[in-house]
Amino acid sequence: MRLRHAFGLTLAAATAVLGLPGPAAAGPTAEAGTTIHVNNSGDRACSDRGPGTFAQPYCTISAAAAVVEPGQTVRVWPGRNYKESVRITRSGTPDQPITFLGVPEADPAERAQPAVETAAGGYTPVTLTGVHDVVLSGLRFNGTLALTDATRVTVDRNVFGQTGPGPAITVGGAGDGVTVSRNFLDGTAGGIEVRPGSRNVLVTANDFREVGGVGLNATDTADLAVTNNTFATTCPTSVAVNGNSPRAVVKNNITTSVGGFPRYRTCRAPAFSVSPEAATTAALDYNTVHPAPGYGSYAWAGTVYGTPEEFAAATGQGGHDLDLDLRFSGNYHDLLSDNDPATAGAVDSADPTAPGVDTDLRGQSYIDHPGVANTDGSTRDRGAHELTGTDLSTVELRGVGGDGPPLTVRATVQFGGVLFPSWPNTYTVDFGDGSEPVTSATGIVVHTYPSVGTYDVRAVAVDQRGGRAPSRAVRLTLADPGAVGADLTATNSGWPYTYMFRPTVPAPWSTSLDAIDFGDGTTPVGPTGGAFAHSYRAPGTYTVSYTAKDRDGRTLVIGKAIRVDIDPARAVLQPGERVQVLARTPSAVLNGGAHYGYGVWAPFTPAGFSPRPFAEQDVTSAAVATTGDQEAHNVVTAKGRVYIADRLIQPGHWEKVGWWVADGRWSTWGEVTSAGAAGPLPGTPTQVATVAMGRKLQVLALVDGRVHQATADYERGTWSPWSDVTAAAGLLPATRITAAAIGNALHIVTLGTDGHVRDATGDYDRGSWGNGDPTPMIGLPGAAVTDLSAAATGTTLRIVAVAGGRLHQADADYAAGRWSGWSDLTAATDGDGAADRVAAVAIGNKLHLYTLGGGVLRDATGDYDGGTWSRWGDVSAALGAPALTDLAVTAS
Repeated sequence: MRLRHAFGLTLAAATAVLGLPGPAAAGPTAEAGTTIHVNNSGDRACSDRGPGTFAQPYCTISAAAAVVEPGQTVRVWPGRNYKESVRITRSGTPDQPITFLGVPEADPAERAQPAVETAAGGYTPVTLTGVHDVVLSGLRFNGTLALTDATRVTVDRNVFGQTGPGPAITVGGAGDGVTVSRNFLDGTAGGIEVRPGSRNVLVTANDFREVGGVGLNATDTADLAVTNNTFATTCPTSVAVNGNSPRAVVKNNITTSVGGFPRYRTCRAPAFSVSPEAATTAALDYNTVHPAPGYGSYAWAGTVYGTPEEFAAATGQGGHDLDLDLRFSGNYHDLLSDNDPATAGAVDSADPTAPGVDTDLRGQSYIDHPGVANTDGSTRDRGAHELTGTDLSTVELRGVGGDGPPLTVRATVQFGGVLFPSWPNTYTVDFGDGSEPVTSATGIVVHTYPSVGTYDVRAVAVDQRGGRAPSRAVRLTLADPGAVGADLTATNSGWPYTYMFRPTVPAPWSTSLDAIDFGDGTTPVGPTGGAFAHSYRAPGTYTVSYTAKDRDGRTLVIGKAIRVDIDPARAVLQPGERVQVLARTPSAVLNGGAHYGYGVWAPFTPAGFSPRPFAEQDVTSAAVATTGDQEAHNVVTAKGRVYIADRLIQPGHWEKVGWWVADGRWSTWGEVTSAGAAGPLPGTPTQVATVAMGRKLQVLALVDGRVHQATADYERGTWSPWSDVTAAAGLLPATRITAAAIGNALHIVTLGTDGHVRDATGDYDRGSWGNGDPTPMIGLPGAAVTDLSAAATGTTLRIVAVAGGRLHQADADYAAGRWSGWSDLTAATDGDGAADRVAAVAIGNKLHLYTLGGGVLRDATGDYDGGTWSRWGDVSAALGAPALTDLAVTAS
């Protein structure tokens, strides 16, 4: 039987966990009788028996939801998190909707949205069932917002995070006229899922920051509109329109598969996916894309297209789409960078006729940029944010006079404008001490503080076209000279001995007159007014001295001894003889690693980013393999499904925006058994195994004794559907599987239900399968085999089995065409403990073995050039590792 080719790869990749702030609330704003108040902060005597006034509010949202009438607003005030399961079943009317209002996001210096989350054990804190004419705004949802059979429901200006294994929002049942607008979905949230049966769904002006799973995933949805959203490396796909979804509109969205800010991962999947049924009536245009090198941007009607030009020529769609390598400048939003030339392509170039809302995510109206020519007369930018002349505001403070309180400071307000400097601004600074804010046309304001204390300084800039941008707060601490509280922190920032030193020096000492001595005999450095980086030549303990002066010449010296050494977590990512380990405990999936050249193990840490689409205690099997692009692909099974998370195994690097990107970045978890990837298996998998063959990943699943295979092709960005290897290769039923590759041949080793160890070979050069049972030639170990692992050194396939708690090895030398018999490896290695599980990996002509016995992880290395085995090492004892139940390893 010929080997099956691959198609439809869907993968998930890396997330940052950042919160979205909002302004502090000031007081009630609605007329008495039209507003029901909810406040659990303790500031007022709340009661769920009412009356729900400002003076005596309800304690829970649920109590207010049970009595609210059309035209009323449930005002939810910030306080402690509302830990409840809110079920909204009451409806408004088109003229008098019911509104649940928190604090709309406006000021990135604060985080004040009232948060609602389940009390325990659930992921859906708010559900709306069978309701119409309801508005949810200004809330933070730590979990999934579920809409079922909802009509004319608006979800606007909210924040979503910590959604657990599910999406941030689900729209299901016979929903009609649902609008999801101007929401922020952070890196701990899932995406938005529109389920079959809904219609007239508008998803617009939302910011999807590295959400887990598909950003917008709609199936069998009529008249769907997805417009003006920003998808910051949402993975595996930004927008997926599946099944029979007629008249879908996908316009004005910004997507990028390559991280536009240092924390972002790289996604290797098409940004847009439209099914064959939906493609006949869909309209996709005026979007931006930027795929990872070698991957496509569009999966249209089953075909992958790389560039907008290729896509437009083949389909007639996307004629205004642009490939823009965009960079983001916001810390709390994915704002376009005013310093990036690529930004101009996304400005004043959106389709103004696309459905949407009247402002961007921050409430900014659409304005004409003076430095960019309009496309088709449009003044609307692509994505969720309208670029103004005030984006990316910062405040810099300098002490300019005084020996202590009173102290005069100068505030310099700076904004973006390197690319488009023509936008005039005015600046208002609030110094946080109760004094009147000061407005300046220059952005430089001088202020005198009369007393010691800690003050939060904020600024707001307004351009002449109405664009507004608040700065993040800058905290200023004024201290007497005798009560400084200064410090010097040191962090390992580069391989192997580069450290970053950051001084903390409160006013009145100025960091413009500072210097640092690194303690290794090199020339002291200064002045810099900021952080100091230094690379040491060798490990050791060094005394570092930092010196600062105030304007009167008084000197402050901070001395600190630091230990310079190899960081194991960085060492295991350096090239050389290294492995990655995927391990399980009864309640966690962990990643560790070793570098045998440096002689270090990295501690075990959680594998992949949260949220996970599965409960870790439900994981039943794990496997890992590293493809030729230095990505370790970690695969697990849980409740009948197969999931994957990737880790980039390479040293850190500098991105072109001048930021250092850390080593070992993880992706989020994606589902291999989803319809967009390999599809569902015919049953529940009891075990998985993985093998890398160049940039292809072979995933094997054992289901009801049969071996099924799916292939991830990272060159083409596709998954194959599952194929039945047992049928193709003529295998007998199996209880355990392992695999290894030799050249372009895949060797699958199985443990049969009869106790025999068999080898099935997929020859990708010939396109054929074969199998063999070497048992008549090599016999069986002295006891029943309970686990096995395979690895290849050169052209030799080495199989290690656990039988009766002892290790045994048999080899197939394909160059010589012969098998060796089983040997007692425990005796050869002086093993001192019974083994339950074994994993083997080859690096060059060495075989690294790892065993679990009683939850303890041990390792030993066989050197086939030297003909020797190392002693067993107790890895668990060295790392203080928890008791493990399963493991898998890969050379990286």
